[in-house]
Amino acid sequence: MLASEQNTRINNVMNKIFNYINTNLNLKKDLDDYYAMAGISKDNKRQLSNYTINYIFERRLGQNKKTIFDYALSGMQNITAEEKELIKSLNNSVDGVFEVRKITHDTFELFNITNEKM
Repeated sequence: MLASEQNTRINNVMNKIFNYINTNLNLKKDLDDYYAMAGISKDNKRQLSNYTINYIFERRLGQNKKTIFDYALSGMQNITAEEKELIKSLNNSVDGVFEVRKITHDTFELFNITNEKM
């Protein structure tokens, strides 16, 4: 599978998770509280996107500290077996989310979206 195909699949799953959060009243309220705690303006789309990604990957809720991915797996309807496996993989494998800022002949520069550092 090409990397671009996998990126498209990941993007589609992340969009489904975001849509699920927005339809789940408890998660939507928690996400809004998360934005407020971080001082995020809903007018700044880039900042909103970055913090939403942080929320999905880092947030743990309840006494048993379920991840947003756990909630998505148990609550999302109409997802394929492949999408379930992708969600499980994202839940188990990501420690940071990076944006490639610069690529040169023998180096590259990454921006860590999680802690906003180069």
